[in-house]
Amino acid sequence: VPPTITLLTPIGLFNTSSSTLTFTFNTTDNDYQGMVCFINISQGDALQQSIGPLNITPSQAHSNVSSSLSSGTYSWSVNCTDYSGNFQQSSANTLTVDIIAPTFVDGTLSNNSDAPLTGTVLRVGINVSENLFNISAVRLFINVSGATDNEVNITRDIPNNTSVNLSYFLSSSLVGKLLNVTFEANDTLGNKRISSSLVLRVSAISLF
Repeated sequence: VPPTITLLTPIGLFNTSSSTLTFTFNTTDNDYQGMVCFINISQGDALQQSIGPLNITPSQAHSNVSSSLSSGTYSWSVNCTDYSGNFQQSSANTLTVDIIAPTFVDGTLSNNSDAPLTGTVLRVGINVSENLFNISAVRLFINVSGATDNEVNITRDIPNNTSVNLSYFLSSSLVGKLLNVTFEANDTLGNKRISSSLVLRVSAISLF
């Protein structure tokens, strides 16, 4: 009688931002001497990694670590042969690895004024794209004269490969200050990228 194989983790349709994964499965068999198994990781029809041979004791969960998986969608399965020569191939679970942060398109960081005035709204925009998943949030940071991590605006659930425009009101307290403007984009798995910066000096609004 062939052994039975149950895939435990990663579960089907699992998504991760880690290139290192632990694959765990369980087996049962009426041949208690044990079996030899292989963990097979594929992309499409191409086998990427085969972990084994693994000497397995039936009815015990077994785990092995696979490293250096690049971004992409994979399927993993297990095949085992017991000591009586009976062979079994498991079903396959699908998983996706995304270790690439969203990308800002070079040269698209822009603003509505190179000499912004107090009492006006500064509008800045940038194009952003994502490798495999959605863009969960794009944040606008405006740091004044050396300050850091000053988040002033945010937009969420951005379509892939789109232009993002965010605004910030310039109060009178910013006269003569240098503004360091950057964007931060996060995908749904937590990968993060920060854009290049745009530096602007704020001027006082003219009353005449």
